[in-house]
Amino acid sequence: MSSLWTPYGEDPVPPAGSGSPPGSGGGPGGPPGGGGPGPGPEDIDPEQMREMLTRLAETPVEAIVTQFAVELQEIAVLHLGLALFGLAAWWTGEDANDYAKPDHGGYTLHLWLGIGMAVFVVLRLGWGLAGPARARFANWVPWNVARFKLVMDDLRGFLKLHLPERESHEGVAGLVQALGLLLFTWLSASGVVIALAIQPGERLTGWAHALKETHEAAGELIPVYLVLHIGAVVVHALKGKQLWKKMIFME
Repeated sequence: MSSLWTPYGEDPVPPAGSGSPPGSGGGPGGPPGGGGPGPGPEDIDPEQMREMLTRLAETPVEAIVTQFAVELQEIAVLHLGLALFGLAAWWTGEDANDYAKPDHGGYTLHLWLGIGMAVFVVLRLGWGLAGPARARFANWVPWNVARFKLVMDDLRGFLKLHLPERESHEGVAGLVQALGLLLFTWLSASGVVIALAIQPGERLTGWAHALKETHEAAGELIPVYLVLHIGAVVVHALKGKQLWKKMIFME
Protein backbone atom coordinates (compact mmCIF):
# COMPACT_ATOMS: atom_id res chain seq x y z
CA MET A 1 0.00 0.00 0.00
CA SER A 2 1.34 3.42 -0.86
CA SER A 3 2.58 5.70 1.84
CA LEU A 4 -0.01 8.17 0.60
CA TRP A 5 -2.73 6.08 2.21
CA THR A 6 -0.84 4.78 5.24
CA PRO A 7 -1.96 6.61 8.36
CA TYR A 8 1.41 6.34 10.06
CA GLY A 9 3.73 5.75 7.09
CA GLU A 10 6.53 3.22 7.01
CA ASP A 11 8.50 5.21 9.59
CA PRO A 12 6.21 7.72 11.36
CA VAL A 13 7.64 11.17 11.85
CA PRO A 14 7.25 12.36 15.46
CA PRO A 15 5.34 15.60 16.14
CA ALA A 16 7.39 18.73 16.52
CA GLY A 17 8.99 18.87 19.92
CA SER A 18 8.61 15.20 20.76
CA GLY A 19 11.63 13.17 21.61
CA SER A 20 10.71 9.91 19.92
CA PRO A 21 8.43 8.60 17.18
CA PRO A 22 4.92 7.44 18.07
CA GLY A 23 4.83 3.92 19.35
CA SER A 24 8.53 3.81 20.29
CA GLY A 25 7.73 3.31 23.95
CA GLY A 26 5.52 0.75 25.60
CA GLY A 27 2.02 1.46 26.86
CA PRO A 28 1.28 2.53 30.44
CA GLY A 29 3.03 0.16 32.71
CA GLY A 30 4.72 -1.64 29.81
CA PRO A 31 8.39 -1.75 28.92
CA PRO A 32 9.62 1.06 26.69
CA GLY A 33 10.48 0.17 23.11
CA GLY A 34 8.53 -3.10 23.12
CA GLY A 35 8.97 -5.12 19.94
CA GLY A 36 5.48 -6.70 19.91
CA PRO A 37 2.91 -6.27 17.14
CA GLY A 38 1.62 -2.79 16.40
CA PRO A 39 -1.67 -1.50 17.79
CA GLY A 40 -4.86 -2.88 16.31
CA PRO A 41 -7.84 -0.69 15.39
CA GLU A 42 -9.31 -1.12 18.88
CA ASP A 43 -6.09 0.22 20.44
CA ILE A 44 -5.96 3.49 18.47
CA ASP A 45 -6.56 6.51 20.63
CA PRO A 46 -9.57 8.64 19.49
CA GLU A 47 -7.33 11.68 19.29
CA GLN A 48 -4.94 9.80 17.00
CA MET A 49 -7.85 8.70 14.83
CA ARG A 50 -9.07 12.30 14.46
CA GLU A 51 -5.53 13.37 13.52
CA MET A 52 -5.28 10.60 10.91
CA LEU A 53 -8.62 11.49 9.34
CA THR A 54 -7.72 15.19 9.29
CA ARG A 55 -4.40 14.44 7.57
CA LEU A 56 -6.17 12.30 4.97
CA ALA A 57 -8.82 14.97 4.34
CA GLU A 58 -6.09 17.55 3.76
CA THR A 59 -4.34 15.41 1.14
CA PRO A 60 -4.59 17.31 -2.18
CA VAL A 61 -6.51 15.57 -4.95
CA GLU A 62 -3.52 16.26 -7.24
CA ALA A 63 -1.34 14.14 -4.95
CA ILE A 64 -3.76 11.23 -5.22
CA VAL A 65 -3.89 11.53 -9.01
CA THR A 66 -0.10 11.73 -9.19
CA GLN A 67 0.20 8.63 -7.02
CA PHE A 68 -1.90 6.57 -9.41
CA ALA A 69 -0.10 8.09 -12.41
CA VAL A 70 3.26 7.02 -11.00
CA GLU A 71 1.94 3.49 -10.47
CA LEU A 72 0.65 3.45 -14.07
CA GLN A 73 4.08 4.33 -15.37
CA GLU A 74 5.81 1.86 -13.05
CA ILE A 75 3.85 -1.07 -14.50
CA ALA A 76 4.71 0.22 -17.97
CA VAL A 77 1.20 0.22 -19.44
CA LEU A 78 1.99 3.09 -21.80
CA HIS A 79 5.32 1.61 -22.82
CA LEU A 80 3.83 -1.82 -23.46
CA GLY A 81 0.91 -0.38 -25.45
CA LEU A 82 3.25 1.66 -27.62
CA ALA A 83 5.51 -1.33 -28.20
CA LEU A 84 2.73 -3.75 -29.15
CA PHE A 85 0.71 -1.44 -31.39
CA GLY A 86 3.81 0.25 -32.82
CA LEU A 87 5.49 -3.01 -33.82
CA ALA A 88 2.26 -4.46 -35.20
CA ALA A 89 1.57 -1.33 -37.28
CA TRP A 90 5.15 -1.33 -38.59
CA TRP A 91 4.99 -5.05 -39.44
CA THR A 92 1.79 -4.60 -41.47
CA GLY A 93 3.04 -1.49 -43.26
CA GLU A 94 3.87 -3.28 -46.51
CA ASP A 95 0.43 -4.87 -46.61
CA ALA A 96 -1.17 -1.41 -46.49
CA ASN A 97 -0.13 -0.77 -50.09
CA ASP A 98 -3.28 -2.57 -51.20
CA TYR A 99 -5.27 0.57 -50.30
CA ALA A 100 -5.73 1.28 -54.02
CA LYS A 101 -7.30 -2.13 -54.67
CA PRO A 102 -10.97 -3.06 -54.31
CA ASP A 103 -9.96 -5.65 -51.71
CA HIS A 104 -7.79 -3.74 -49.22
CA GLY A 105 -7.77 -5.89 -46.08
CA GLY A 106 -4.07 -5.18 -45.48
CA TYR A 107 -4.68 -1.44 -45.41
CA THR A 108 -7.67 -1.83 -43.08
CA LEU A 109 -5.63 -3.89 -40.60
CA HIS A 110 -2.75 -1.42 -40.73
CA LEU A 111 -5.18 1.46 -40.24
CA TRP A 112 -6.67 0.08 -37.03
CA LEU A 113 -3.29 -0.88 -35.61
CA GLY A 114 -2.05 2.62 -36.43
CA ILE A 115 -5.04 4.15 -34.64
CA GLY A 116 -4.20 2.05 -31.57
CA MET A 117 -0.61 3.26 -31.69
CA ALA A 118 -1.76 6.88 -32.08
CA VAL A 119 -3.92 6.57 -28.97
CA PHE A 120 -0.95 5.41 -26.90
CA VAL A 121 1.25 8.12 -28.40
CA VAL A 122 -1.26 10.78 -27.31
CA LEU A 123 -1.40 9.26 -23.81
CA ARG A 124 2.41 9.19 -23.65
CA LEU A 125 2.65 12.81 -24.77
CA GLY A 126 0.09 13.80 -22.16
CA TRP A 127 2.11 11.92 -19.54
CA GLY A 128 5.24 13.82 -20.55
CA LEU A 129 3.49 17.20 -20.50
CA ALA A 130 1.25 16.91 -17.43
CA GLY A 131 2.44 13.85 -15.52
CA PRO A 132 4.63 13.75 -12.40
CA ALA A 133 7.56 16.16 -12.38
CA ARG A 134 10.15 13.41 -12.85
CA ALA A 135 8.37 12.21 -16.02
CA ARG A 136 7.84 15.56 -17.72
CA PHE A 137 9.77 16.24 -20.91
CA ALA A 138 11.02 19.57 -19.57
CA ASN A 139 12.87 17.71 -16.81
CA TRP A 140 14.68 15.02 -18.80
CA VAL A 141 14.81 15.60 -22.59
CA PRO A 142 18.47 16.47 -23.34
CA TRP A 143 17.81 19.87 -24.88
CA ASN A 144 20.19 21.95 -22.76
CA VAL A 145 23.97 21.98 -22.41
CA ALA A 146 24.10 20.20 -19.05
CA ARG A 147 21.96 17.26 -20.19
CA PHE A 148 23.67 17.00 -23.56
CA LYS A 149 26.99 16.83 -21.71
CA LEU A 150 25.74 13.66 -20.01
CA VAL A 151 25.02 12.22 -23.46
CA MET A 152 28.57 12.97 -24.61
CA ASP A 153 30.00 11.53 -21.39
CA ASP A 154 28.05 8.32 -22.00
CA LEU A 155 29.30 8.08 -25.57
CA ARG A 156 32.89 8.51 -24.43
CA GLY A 157 32.28 5.82 -21.82
CA PHE A 158 30.96 3.43 -24.49
CA LEU A 159 34.24 3.81 -26.37
CA LYS A 160 35.97 2.55 -23.22
CA LEU A 161 33.42 -0.29 -22.87
CA HIS A 162 32.00 1.36 -19.77
CA LEU A 163 28.24 1.20 -19.11
CA PRO A 164 27.04 4.41 -17.41
CA GLU A 165 25.07 4.19 -14.17
CA ARG A 166 22.26 6.69 -14.62
CA GLU A 167 18.54 7.09 -14.15
CA SER A 168 16.34 5.75 -16.96
CA HIS A 169 15.91 9.14 -18.65
CA GLU A 170 19.45 10.48 -18.33
CA GLY A 171 22.27 10.61 -20.84
CA VAL A 172 22.12 8.47 -23.96
CA ALA A 173 19.06 6.63 -22.64
CA GLY A 174 17.13 9.90 -22.51
CA LEU A 175 18.26 10.87 -26.01
CA VAL A 176 17.24 7.50 -27.51
CA GLN A 177 13.86 7.61 -25.78
CA ALA A 178 13.23 11.18 -26.92
CA LEU A 179 14.12 10.36 -30.53
CA GLY A 180 12.00 7.21 -30.43
CA LEU A 181 8.99 9.11 -29.14
CA LEU A 182 9.52 11.76 -31.80
CA LEU A 183 9.59 9.03 -34.46
CA PHE A 184 6.39 7.39 -33.21
CA THR A 185 4.71 10.79 -32.96
CA TRP A 186 5.52 11.58 -36.59
CA LEU A 187 4.35 8.15 -37.76
CA SER A 188 1.07 8.59 -35.86
CA ALA A 189 0.41 12.14 -37.03
CA SER A 190 1.31 11.50 -40.67
CA GLY A 191 -0.63 8.23 -40.63
CA VAL A 192 -3.78 9.98 -39.43
CA VAL A 193 -3.53 12.61 -42.17
CA ILE A 194 -2.91 9.94 -44.83
CA ALA A 195 -5.90 7.94 -43.61
CA LEU A 196 -8.11 11.00 -43.98
CA ALA A 197 -6.80 11.59 -47.50
CA ILE A 198 -7.12 8.02 -48.75
CA GLN A 199 -10.12 6.95 -50.75
CA PRO A 200 -9.87 3.14 -50.73
CA GLY A 201 -9.60 1.86 -54.26
CA GLU A 202 -7.85 5.02 -55.54
CA ARG A 203 -4.15 5.91 -55.55
CA LEU A 204 -2.86 8.95 -53.70
CA THR A 205 -1.48 11.88 -55.69
CA GLY A 206 0.15 15.23 -55.02
CA TRP A 207 0.94 16.22 -51.43
CA ALA A 208 -0.82 13.16 -50.02
CA HIS A 209 1.45 10.86 -52.02
CA ALA A 210 4.52 12.82 -50.88
CA LEU A 211 3.37 12.53 -47.25
CA LYS A 212 2.88 8.79 -47.70
CA GLU A 213 6.46 8.50 -48.95
CA THR A 214 7.83 10.32 -45.87
CA HIS A 215 5.63 8.14 -43.65
CA GLU A 216 7.10 5.01 -45.19
CA ALA A 217 10.65 6.40 -44.96
CA ALA A 218 10.16 7.07 -41.24
CA GLY A 219 8.98 3.50 -40.84
CA GLU A 220 12.35 2.31 -42.12
CA LEU A 221 13.93 3.85 -38.99
CA ILE A 222 11.97 1.58 -36.66
CA PRO A 223 14.50 -1.31 -36.92
CA VAL A 224 17.33 1.12 -36.08
CA TYR A 225 15.46 2.30 -33.00
CA LEU A 226 14.71 -1.28 -31.96
CA VAL A 227 18.38 -2.24 -32.19
CA LEU A 228 19.36 0.70 -29.97
CA HIS A 229 16.52 0.28 -27.49
CA ILE A 230 16.49 -3.50 -27.15
CA GLY A 231 20.28 -3.63 -27.34
CA ALA A 232 20.52 -1.33 -24.34
CA VAL A 233 18.09 -3.51 -22.38
CA VAL A 234 20.14 -6.62 -23.18
CA VAL A 235 23.40 -4.96 -22.15
CA HIS A 236 21.87 -3.83 -18.86
CA ALA A 237 20.54 -7.35 -18.26
CA LEU A 238 24.02 -8.80 -18.77
CA LYS A 239 25.23 -6.30 -16.16
CA GLY A 240 22.57 -7.46 -13.71
CA LYS A 241 20.01 -4.69 -14.16
CA GLN A 242 16.83 -6.41 -15.35
CA LEU A 243 14.94 -3.48 -16.88
CA TRP A 244 12.87 -5.79 -19.10
CA LYS A 245 10.97 -7.16 -16.09
CA LYS A 246 9.11 -3.88 -15.64
CA MET A 247 7.66 -4.14 -19.11
CA ILE A 248 6.03 -7.52 -18.46
CA PHE A 249 4.85 -6.66 -14.94
CA MET A 250 7.42 -8.77 -13.08
CA GLU A 251 8.58 -5.78 -11.01
